[in-house]
Amino acid sequence: MMCPHEFIHHYCVPTALSILTGIPIDEVESQLKTNYLGDIEIKDIYLGLAIKFLSDNGYYWYVDGKEGIPLQKFSQMVNSTINNEEHLIEIQNHALVLKNGKIFDNKYRQGVAITNYDRRANRIIRAYRIIK
Repeated sequence: MMCPHEFIHHYCVPTALSILTGIPIDEVESQLKTNYLGDIEIKDIYLGLAIKFLSDNGYYWYVDGKEGIPLQKFSQMVNSTINNEEHLIEIQNHALVLKNGKIFDNKYRQGVAITNYDRRANRIIRAYRIIK
């Protein structure tokens, strides 16, 4: 799952895993290479591997069942600020995190309000609720 932000040094899946786990991104990338990828490039990883990484690091998850709805609508439905929920979300060729009412990805590592997110109209391919 390659992300089209050429000026960003890290791909979206390792960035999302770092945001969800609090593990520094360089360590996430090192674990991915050592434990899962070997010679495969990090840019070629998909959410299935991200879910395995989270499970192996003590996280639980379930599919949220909101496939096909726009990201902005999903954000409003979840209202993650109130529920303190964290979601790993796949949209077209990209992974991101919805947490504390904000979107986090490799472009917005500090988080951004959904209204300011440039891909808010994209439809969700898959959404996972992540639980520690």
